[in-house]
Amino acid sequence: MSEGRLAMSQKERLRQAILSGVKEEKLSLVEASKKLKISYRQVKRLYKRYCAQGDGGLIHGNCGKASHRAYSERYKEAVLERYRSRYEGFGPVLACEKLASEGYGLSDETLRLWLIAEGLWEKKRSQ
Repeated sequence: MSEGRLAMSQKERLRQAILSGVKEEKLSLVEASKKLKISYRQVKRLYKRYCAQGDGGLIHGNCGKASHRAYSERYKEAVLERYRSRYEGFGPVLACEKLASEGYGLSDETLRLWLIAEGLWEKKRSQ
């Protein structure tokens, strides 16, 4: 975990408060497991990591990382460049179909979100 501020969820803050009580010997691990509604074995594992890594040990391991399913930035730029050069003015659904015929595989909703972020498509107001 990098130095600096730690962004913790409400659940992680609750765990930190209870495990600090265990560390100060105000609570036992059994009481902590009942308060956290997880097994004794799980609390032991959490407490061990909390003692070794501090508050950072309670933060989920994937927090702050990009999704393994996300498209690469290079791919996104290639799709947007192709849209700008050939399909400017097309709606996301039609553009997605045209891009699919060229070998670019992505959903129309993903393309719509990318286009809105780039300012190439405006969100339609619902009536």
